[in-house]
Amino acid sequence: MNAGLNVYANPVCPDTNTGIGLRYGYCYTMKDTSQRQIQRYDTKYIMDSTRYDGFKGLVFRICKSTHNCWSDYGHYVPLDGAWYQLDQLGWRDAATSGWLGHSGYEWYLTDIKNADNLALKFNGTAVNIFGECAICLRLAEKAYGDWMGTANYAGGDVLTLSLNPVSCRQFYYQQTTCLKEAGVDWK
Repeated sequence: MNAGLNVYANPVCPDTNTGIGLRYGYCYTMKDTSQRQIQRYDTKYIMDSTRYDGFKGLVFRICKSTHNCWSDYGHYVPLDGAWYQLDQLGWRDAATSGWLGHSGYEWYLTDIKNADNLALKFNGTAVNIFGECAICLRLAEKAYGDWMGTANYAGGDVLTLSLNPVSCRQFYYQQTTCLKEAGVDWK
């Protein structure tokens, strides 16, 4: 095992001095508290499931805005801060990366061009789940009308929005190496 990769072994942890544990411009994978990895079935975000055969191993870049992922690069997201998540695997045609966004009340891959209307802006609360750091993820701004919370329906696999503004979904974020992004030029 490469000792240099040990920095990525544990979920990120919040710190009252530095923030929620995520850094702008850095990349992360996500698991829920059942250790199921977030994946994508075509353009719909789901949890690792036997019902779907989706894109696994998704890598998300944490961005302060949908226009520039290098804004505040390396700075921690404040405890009360917000972020967008760029899905580095992007579209099937490999022409562009995409944003974790919504189509109606479900989480969907959103085209770079539709980011202003459909990309989800997140914030979260630091939580401790059985001795491990997690982030209880919710929306920082309303989407699809008045939807603010996050949940999962359709048998527990499909990630969705919720009308309950305090509803949140707990995720472990693990830092990982960023991939090459298609169709974006941040620098």
